[in-house]
Amino acid sequence: MTTSLSLTVTQRLQLANAVVPKEGSLIEQLGVKEILNKVQVTQEDLDSIGHVLIQDEKGNIVKDQIDLNKDKASAKEYDFSESQIQILKNAVNKLDSEKKIILTILDLCVAIKDSSPKKEGD
Repeated sequence: MTTSLSLTVTQRLQLANAVVPKEGSLIEQLGVKEILNKVQVTQEDLDSIGHVLIQDEKGNIVKDQIDLNKDKASAKEYDFSESQIQILKNAVNKLDSEKKIILTILDLCVAIKDSSPKKEGD
C-alpha cells in the first residue's frame, strides 16, 4: 500500500531540511535517501515559484523570497511506500516529543501525521 501526500516546492525543501532524520540506521538512511530522491527540488521548481535570493555587496544572502501563491499552485502528489511514510511519521513524532516543531513546518508535520494509505482502487 502507498500513501499519497500533496507537497509544494517549499514543503519539499522543508522535508529535506527540517523533517527527515539526519542520522540513523543504514536501513533508515537508505529510506531517507529514497524519499529525498523522490521529492528533489530542481532549479526549474524554484523558478516556478518566483524564488529570488537577494545578496548584499559582500555576497551574503540578505533575503530569500518566494511567491506564496505560486508555491501553493506548485503542489504535486507524491506516493510513499509504507516504510517511507513510517520514516516520516517517526521523524515527526521525534520532533514533537522533543518540542522542536516550528511554525514553518507545522502544516507539513500535520499532513504527515494525518496521512493514511490509499484505499484499493484510488
